[in-house]
Amino acid sequence: MRGLFGYAFLLLALVLFGGCDKAQVTAPNWPLKQVFGKDAAILSMGDQAVAEICPDNNCFSFMSKDKQAIDVVHDFAYLYLWQVESFDLATRKDAKGERFVVAILNQRKGNCSGADEDAIARCTLARMWASYKITGMERKFENGWNRTVPLDIAARLKQAGIIQ
Repeated sequence: MRGLFGYAFLLLALVLFGGCDKAQVTAPNWPLKQVFGKDAAILSMGDQAVAEICPDNNCFSFMSKDKQAIDVVHDFAYLYLWQVESFDLATRKDAKGERFVVAILNQRKGNCSGADEDAIARCTLARMWASYKITGMERKFENGWNRTVPLDIAARLKQAGIIQ
């Protein structure tokens, strides 16, 4: 059932953000696609980059108005789900045995350092938040209805102790 909701949202997003002829769904090798399968979509639509993850009846969508930033949106979503929403993503590996988190942090950490991987991830997430204009939506299944609300990323990052 959740897959059906995800596909319905994706179809609606395609219509709202420029139509099917302008959408480009990315390859299935993205870490989020490998972890969540059909419950994740990473795509470029019109002038936006979007990553949507629906691990249960709830969905998180992350967007950037820069369609070239699709890899940034993906990596931000992965780190956000791990550090803020507490999904077990730190140990997930690709087919070669490399952990996705290591690959993402190696590419994104910049000058972030810390005592452990969590500290580096929190720093990287805060830096990405400050550098890129990523917005979010959250769709919650409540009382038999889907309710879509803006995701207050700043408040969630503050609550998780990632930013002040």
